[in-house]
Amino acid sequence: MKPVLHIEGRNATNGGGFTLLEVLIAFTLVVILLFNATQLINTASKAGDHTAKQQELDQLADQVIDRIALALMAANEERTLPANSAPFNSDLINYETSLGVEDGETVWSEPERIALDTQDSMVSWYRNPETPDVFKLVWGKHVSEMQIDELGGNNADDNGNVLIDEKGLSFNIDRSSVQINLTLRQVLTDGTEISASTKTRVAFRN
Repeated sequence: MKPVLHIEGRNATNGGGFTLLEVLIAFTLVVILLFNATQLINTASKAGDHTAKQQELDQLADQVIDRIALALMAANEERTLPANSAPFNSDLINYETSLGVEDGETVWSEPERIALDTQDSMVSWYRNPETPDVFKLVWGKHVSEMQIDELGGNNADDNGNVLIDEKGLSFNIDRSSVQINLTLRQVLTDGTEISASTKTRVAFRN
């Protein structure tokens, strides 16, 4: 008589196998761990993107205000408008520069202007503004409508810097110098808003 081969299935009672419920629980835990890891990677990636975008905006703010300051360093005090003082300020400035002396007379440049274009959120430079010969260059984008913490339209100094209702680009002339304030603001693709603010003071050429 041939021997009969008998194989017993292992089960949870003898510790030799897994039940269907245990397999499902283990699978669920793996899925949760993978999901959490993916979320963590995505969060880290977004944080890295935000940091890079913030650095780009900070750099752009510095570049734009440096360009404005360089232009106004050559401006003549008496030919610079508006001649306002705190708490008033303006989002544009008109100026002329000296090109030298000819026959004992100062030769002046064509009128120039630096202004905030609120509709397109840009800083623009103009030569011969408000004339048929006007020439325009965009110096910077993403300019905020108002300075940080400034509500605007309420005739008040909301951000505590003495000036009232400051736009994203603000000029304030004090005697022979001008204070320049600039705030950029950008909304990223995920809806996050970042901003960069900088300021400087420039003395006019006498």
